[in-house]
Amino acid sequence: MNYKEEAAALVKTLGEYIDDPSILLDSLGRCSTVIENIPFSFFYGEKEGCLFIQALVGNGHGLHTTALERLLAGNHLWASTAGGIFGLNPEDENIYYSYRLDFPISVDPDVAPYAELLCDIMPLLVGAIEKARDTVEEEAHVSEQTAPPRELVDPSSLA
Repeated sequence: MNYKEEAAALVKTLGEYIDDPSILLDSLGRCSTVIENIPFSFFYGEKEGCLFIQALVGNGHGLHTTALERLLAGNHLWASTAGGIFGLNPEDENIYYSYRLDFPISVDPDVAPYAELLCDIMPLLVGAIEKARDTVEEEAHVSEQTAPPRELVDPSSLA
C-alpha cells in the first residue's frame, strides 16, 4: 500500500509544531531541514512503505577507530539510538543517523493515524544525535591529545 499521504501529513504536522511551514514533503516524497542545529532529511520510500529520517551527526574523518567503534556499538542499545542506527558513510566520511518509521502506524484500519507522532519522537531522535555528537567531539579531542608524535624528517635527507 502507498502511505505517502500519511507520511506527508506527519511531516507537515511536525513543521507546524516547530513553526516552520517549509517542512513539507515534495512531489518525490523528500524534505530537508535543520532542527535544533541538526541537518535532517525525510524521504518516503514507496517500495518499503515507510518514512526514512536521516540526520548528519558529524564528520568521522580522523576519528580514532576506538571512538568510532564505541559510537557504533551503541546501535545495539535502544537508549543510545532511540530506535535508529548510526553509520559511517565511506564516500564522504560523515557519520549519519538513520531512523525508519514503518506504515501503517495504526494497526486498526478504522483508527486515524496519530498525527503528532513525529512531534513526539523528534526530541528522542535529537537527544540520541546530540549524545552521539558529544561522544564524537570528546573522542576526537582525546584522540588529538593522545596521538603519537609524528616522526620528524630531516629535510637534508630528502635531497
